[in-house]
Amino acid sequence: MSAGTWFIPGTAEPVSYADILARAAKQQAVLLGESHDKAENHRWQMHVCAGLLAHRRDLVIGFEMFPARLNSVLAEWVAGTLSEEEFLDKAEWGRVWGFAADLYMPIFRFARDLGLR
Repeated sequence: MSAGTWFIPGTAEPVSYADILARAAKQQAVLLGESHDKAENHRWQMHVCAGLLAHRRDLVIGFEMFPARLNSVLAEWVAGTLSEEEFLDKAEWGRVWGFAADLYMPIFRFARDLGLR
């Protein structure tokens, strides 16, 4: 199978990108794995989020690195009340995560631009 091929788990049955997004959009949660230090993984995650958003407007994006106590900071970011520097500082980026913020900022900007929690 070539890179970028989607298939039904437990089978070798290939499925189109449009079909997998339609199926995923019907689920309560969709988990997207990645290598934390790979920008192309984060671009892919953002594209999947955009595809899911095309199917349902109630999309919420979760990030494993943030403890629940920082949810208000994420809300401030989406509301547009923080600069990127303020966001990273208030989110304790260097303490709670440590990977380069540049790898993740496109997803954060996407969420902010579209008002996604």
